[in-house]
Amino acid sequence: MIALLVLIIEKQKQGKIYIILDNARYYHSIIVKDFLKEHPRIILKFLPPYSPNLNIIERLWKILKKKVVYNKFYLKFNEFREKVIEFLESHSWKNEEFKNILTDNFQIIKPNFSGSYL
Repeated sequence: MIALLVLIIEKQKQGKIYIILDNARYYHSIIVKDFLKEHPRIILKFLPPYSPNLNIIERLWKILKKKVVYNKFYLKFNEFREKVIEFLESHSWKNEEFKNILTDNFQIIKPNFSGSYL
């Protein structure tokens, strides 16, 4: 993580740097916290706990499971591995069927005048 942060600092020479992360333990380690104290322009923003809908890789895993894992049996691990690689290299997960799943356009729900949510 520190090596990645150093690369980001080298590329982004000025201004604040906001990084959005899941809540993996290593992002909260003492060494990362100490590094952030020395580099206050880096601001880590964490996704809420268990929010796979906000993490695009989780949505890709969902598609992969649907196409490669569900209702499938692979006698050998290598068969499974080959199907996963084939799926990722084929870009079939980029087709129209999944266009709305793999997007960062979210619906924003605002409270109405009574305070309840629509």
